[in-house]
Amino acid sequence: MSEEAKRKISLSLIGNTRAKGHKHILEWKITQSKRFKGKKHPFWGRHHKKESNEKNREKHIGKHSSLMTEFKKGNIPWNKNKKGVMPIVWNKNKKGCFKPETIKKMHDAKVDIPLSEEHKRKISESEKGRPSPMKNRKHKEETIKLLSKIKKISCNTPEWKNMARERRKLQVFPLEDTKIEVKIQDYLKQLRIEFYVHHYIKEIEHGYQCDILIPVQQRIDQRIIIECDGNYWHGNPRKFMVFNNIQKEQIEKDKIRTKELIEKGYKVLRLWEDEIKVMNLNEFRNKLYNINASGSLVTELI
Repeated sequence: MSEEAKRKISLSLIGNTRAKGHKHILEWKITQSKRFKGKKHPFWGRHHKKESNEKNREKHIGKHSSLMTEFKKGNIPWNKNKKGVMPIVWNKNKKGCFKPETIKKMHDAKVDIPLSEEHKRKISESEKGRPSPMKNRKHKEETIKLLSKIKKISCNTPEWKNMARERRKLQVFPLEDTKIEVKIQDYLKQLRIEFYVHHYIKEIEHGYQCDILIPVQQRIDQRIIIECDGNYWHGNPRKFMVFNNIQKEQIEKDKIRTKELIEKGYKVLRLWEDEIKVMNLNEFRNKLYNINASGSLVTELI
């Protein structure tokens, strides 16, 4: 059929209402389905252009097939909280349903399409309360090696490191205060001194979250940092004659941070775990006001 004949037929059918309200019988639908199945379909092996796909997508934004299929806001879905009412997915628990080339095409098609913030929010809300898909499961050795390799490559970029630093500032470590930290906090409350816990110190080069920060206020003329150092993790020389690698690394970090804090105008009070356990309120008050009057009380660090 020539293009001209097709055009004439198309024009002749404009405004034709003969088929309006007419429904095809089931047998006819089955016949047509078989007739155009597989390679017999006129669009077999062909694809729409990107422009056509984009136009079709824009046309259907916010539209529904009919008022019958449109879901009204506020209605409760018929299958909510019901299990086993939906048909079983044809490829459930089946491996090798798709060819490797098909899987690669599906993957590549999604790589360059970033998820919108709204899409991310919906995914996040839908996953709340659900058990983790990896619960009681373990990755294969090949997967672990692959993830490790990807992490090494991605985590070494300056962008990733900067992002990790910014996110770490908003996290609170540890999730629960230690007993010695709680004791010092209680003493400060009894002395009616305002303070902040796990405040991120960004003024120094090696920024970190301090245990307690006392801002300038009545009777406190300079900012004070209080660190409640555990005997093991910070390497108390009264308890350990030889330090392991973890303790040596932490001792070096403490020295650097304390030095930088003093240079930035902070006063630093470092208290050992065994010291805090036997300390009473009066002893703590004297230490605090002595450091406020004189300078940084940093023993056996610098």
